[in-house]
Amino acid sequence: MSSEPVRYPPIRYPVVLLDLDHTLYDFDVSKAESFATAMQEQGITDPTEVERLKAVLSSGERPLWAQVESGELDLTDLNQARFDYLQSMAMPTANASQMAATYRYQLGRTGGLYPGARDLLVTLNQQCRLGLITNGYGDVQRSRMAIHDLDQYFDAVSISAEIGLAKPDPAFFAHTFAQLNNPARSEMLVVGDSLTSDMAGGVASGLDTCWYNPHEKPNTTGAPVTHEVAGYDEIVAIVLGRD
Repeated sequence: MSSEPVRYPPIRYPVVLLDLDHTLYDFDVSKAESFATAMQEQGITDPTEVERLKAVLSSGERPLWAQVESGELDLTDLNQARFDYLQSMAMPTANASQMAATYRYQLGRTGGLYPGARDLLVTLNQQCRLGLITNGYGDVQRSRMAIHDLDQYFDAVSISAEIGLAKPDPAFFAHTFAQLNNPARSEMLVVGDSLTSDMAGGVASGLDTCWYNPHEKPNTTGAPVTHEVAGYDEIVAIVLGRD
């Protein structure tokens, strides 16, 4: 006796917009390796000191990223600004320009995809149209995409430094929509780790959102999200309407 085939509902989101850093790509590893190389060029190799200086850099760049997201600071100025801050706060004899250049170069060549990220891309690419949406430098993100052969998965790519717009600006998302021939907003889902850029930008653009939150952090911003997930399998289930 033959059984009836499994009948799944129609795909819920035929178009998925995916963030890169901290969503698909292990940016923490990339940052750590790139910073270590920049410090080595300045003659600093002690791991404890490198970690101390990295913490100083992080404390300075957090408000700078907030300014990028709010439109107060152009991304092209951020990299130099964070190393100017590091120099002024903790490394008065270091070469801030050299550190910034080395760090940015290495960012495009270090780190890698999270485990399971490629499987996610392969699965979604077979069912949906995909857009890559990232706040970052074109040379860094394009290098990562080339090294890891990511272009094959995406029908649209929006990199903030290349287009002069940054998430959460709705104009950034509109640029992505145009590359996809402006599908209906109801057909699209934004997937990312950032409440202030990915989720806020998606909401402002009239899209459903999926907060990728593998560490189950609390939503301290109060930003509304349509879906919250801790793993890639949950994203697939939501996109395909099988959750």
